[in-house]
Amino acid sequence: MVGLWIEQTEGAKFWMRVMTEIRGRGTTDILIAVVDGLKGFPEEITAVFPETVVQTCIVHLIRDAMQFASRKARAIAKDLKPIYAAPGAKCARPSATRGTSRATTRRSS
Repeated sequence: MVGLWIEQTEGAKFWMRVMTEIRGRGTTDILIAVVDGLKGFPEEITAVFPETVVQTCIVHLIRDAMQFASRKARAIAKDLKPIYAAPGAKCARPSATRGTSRATTRRSS
């Protein structure tokens, strides 16, 4: 599906119109939708395509999580890359353990 939609402001109502247009153009299902953190966007997708699996983009998840960390603690973001880049949970666990110990060491110093 190719499309270009332009709007003054990006909001849930705008994306509802986009999803409805996509359905009207013949799309019957979306398997996976990866979205940013826009409030209401996942609900608008599933309102039109109820079987869609909606997940938040990893970059947006990390960016949102980092806003709760102190400036000094934000250095742990480098430790997160091997975790979110791992091909699966089994591969990510060793990186998560190493990252946690480094983050704890950084916090205590």
